[in-house]
Amino acid sequence: MFKYLKGDIGNHVSKNIPKSIYNISDDKKVEIVINLMNNFRSQINAWNDRAFKSTTWSVGLTISFVAYRLLNIDKISTQENRFILISIIIFGFLNILYLLSAIRSHYGNGKGLIKCEALLK
Repeated sequence: MFKYLKGDIGNHVSKNIPKSIYNISDDKKVEIVINLMNNFRSQINAWNDRAFKSTTWSVGLTISFVAYRLLNIDKISTQENRFILISIIIFGFLNILYLLSAIRSHYGNGKGLIKCEALLK
């Protein structure tokens, strides 16, 4: 599922698990950890969905700008041409920033998921 789920989890998870100050039964602790794991999984799926949608819209807008520019190359003024090129660059840059934040979130949620799985072992 994740590249960091394969192999030894020793590099990702601390062996020193702190003791809880709350008096919670073991069954309740397991239920809490499982709910936390479900939350991590839903966050991973939500970020994947958002990243896919933003990338699709960004590529679509970029293609529409390029198509408009190619179809109206004789009618476009220099100022409109600059606007279209700057818009393409901005869409690309914002898309890269968003995908990088999605990757960071995916990795962070994956590490949290690994810690929960290690806690249940």
